[in-house]
Amino acid sequence: MGWLINVARAKGSSTLVLENGDRVLKNHIAFAVLGYLIGLVFLFFIGLGFYFGWDLAPDKTWTSYIFPVLMLLPVLYGFIYITFYYYNHRVIYNSETITAYDAWGRAKTIRWKDFTLNSSNNSSPKPAV
Repeated sequence: MGWLINVARAKGSSTLVLENGDRVLKNHIAFAVLGYLIGLVFLFFIGLGFYFGWDLAPDKTWTSYIFPVLMLLPVLYGFIYITFYYYNHRVIYNSETITAYDAWGRAKTIRWKDFTLNSSNNSSPKPAV
């Protein structure tokens, strides 16, 4: 546990500077640890299934496999998504643009000049006319 805390402190707030001057923000290592823990949970439940007999017994039908599969699919998706999120998600910014990559590697870019600052408070009551 101490190793994880030390690595998290070292990598937690790091910004990489590319050769062209762009800065890259990467994810915290906690996302990788969480993804791998979910993967271990998935493998644990698969192992439990084999240990307690997921073999095709004559008294079992295919419907008895629906519930375990429906429970394991979200765990598998969580493992894949969070692990991909750690490795693929990044934000690259420079003086002109910000580019954000999602977990699947798709990029979205916005220019700094396209940002608008809204200084009005929308929750304030409007004056009566």
